[in-house]
Amino acid sequence: MNSNPTWHQCSKTGRAVSIVEVHKSLTLNTDVIEEILDKVGNRPLCIISINGKYREGKSLMLNFFLQHLRAQEYNLDNTNWFQPTKLGTGFNWRGGSTPDTTGICMYSEPFFIDLD
Repeated sequence: MNSNPTWHQCSKTGRAVSIVEVHKSLTLNTDVIEEILDKVGNRPLCIISINGKYREGKSLMLNFFLQHLRAQEYNLDNTNWFQPTKLGTGFNWRGGSTPDTTGICMYSEPFFIDLD
């Protein structure tokens, strides 16, 4: 990690991926989950989740979390972690009354944060 990175150096190529699909029944995408967990390896793991009614801002909130975690991982200035132009990256969201996300999604890239 760079000691003084900028936001341009901190872009992850991750995206929201479906781990549970809803059709007439639920389908668990174990291959996707295994691919993500392989990146984690034997490190401790913390999962952050949000649930609730549709159209309540869950994906938007997860994008806030992604920005903060990215800032933590790259040791960015903790007072300036929010970047409005990058808010749409990660989990899809949009205005309106039609649901945009169904099932259960997970971010495809883990964040590695030193807690010491």
